[in-house]
Amino acid sequence: MRRFAALLLVGLVWPASAGHQVGQRPDLPALERWLRRTADSAGFSGVVLVERGGRVLLDRAYTPSGRRGLTTENAFWLASTTKQFTAAAVLKLVDQGKLALSDSLYHFFRRLSRDARAITVEQLLTHTSGIAPSGAAEGITEREAAVRAIFAEPLRRPPGDSYHYEDEDYTVLAAIVESVAGVPYEAFVERALLIPAGLTHTGFCGRLAPNVSIAPSAGAPAVPPPCRGGSTPVDWADRGATGLVGTASDLLKWTRALRGGRILSEESREELERGKVLVRREGGSDVYYSFGARIYMDGDRRREVWHSGYDIRVGQSSTVRLLDSGLWIVVLANSGLDAGGQPWAAAVAHVIDTCLAESTTRCVARESSP
Repeated sequence: MRRFAALLLVGLVWPASAGHQVGQRPDLPALERWLRRTADSAGFSGVVLVERGGRVLLDRAYTPSGRRGLTTENAFWLASTTKQFTAAAVLKLVDQGKLALSDSLYHFFRRLSRDARAITVEQLLTHTSGIAPSGAAEGITEREAAVRAIFAEPLRRPPGDSYHYEDEDYTVLAAIVESVAGVPYEAFVERALLIPAGLTHTGFCGRLAPNVSIAPSAGAPAVPPPCRGGSTPVDWADRGATGLVGTASDLLKWTRALRGGRILSEESREELERGKVLVRREGGSDVYYSFGARIYMDGDRRREVWHSGYDIRVGQSSTVRLLDSGLWIVVLANSGLDAGGQPWAAAVAHVIDTCLAESTTRCVARESSP
């Protein structure tokens, strides 16, 4: 990918047999010691929000000593976490009877090759469209021109043939949302998703509320490149697959709204979190891709649903995890990659899960190395 090295990861469900015990007392002091040490010795910088059973256990910003501090009200670039909002926007239009997942691109864009016209909305959602990851929409600010540029590249494989993750699928989905809704993509996302979910600190460049403060990138200019000039968007490469900024508390609100049935019908909500395409086998689990998410399955039981993203331009990452123990984790970071090459948000969320789900002894033992 030309701009984003993105991992879509968000954990929803993890069985107690995997070591996540319902009702276990979380070892918060050990976790906080690890987070403070990791900020000072390894460079982690970001916001951590942890909730269990509706009670906030931790809501704090961490920065290395001597660096400009963050607050829990800072908004971060969500990168590919934006994809879940685009998928929800598509499903909202399905609920409204304005499109179907089986609709082909011929319904929306008539001047495409025969192969491209056969691609369905569901194939775009599951990254099985066969579209090449070309970055062709970069620098293009007009919708139809962006779609033409993407499809000027030959398909990498026949539609429906196999899974391949790239941003172009969700850029095309944003174009479909805009075409069907009859309003700009950002306006539809705001009216159909952000406002009903009560997200007051999440939005797009040029459309953010005055009180939204975007976290500066650690070691980078204070104003992240995509927001220069305050325009929305800079180009179509920043639409659909990425483009949102938001706070940790808003991501938690978003998850509650989705799971509480305030945004989508029950059928569409289930579609959003149902494994569709087998991607790989990992750690004893089958990993499926759904609509803007990876689904981890143990047999016929869903173990987790994981969304996250990393924006390589500004070094910011996001991860949201919800576990069957009632533990909900949101991590937003502006500190790039850890020593192992993982986005900091995903790396920290994994350790939080380990510390709060395993025994105190094992959690404290892990404090010894960030």
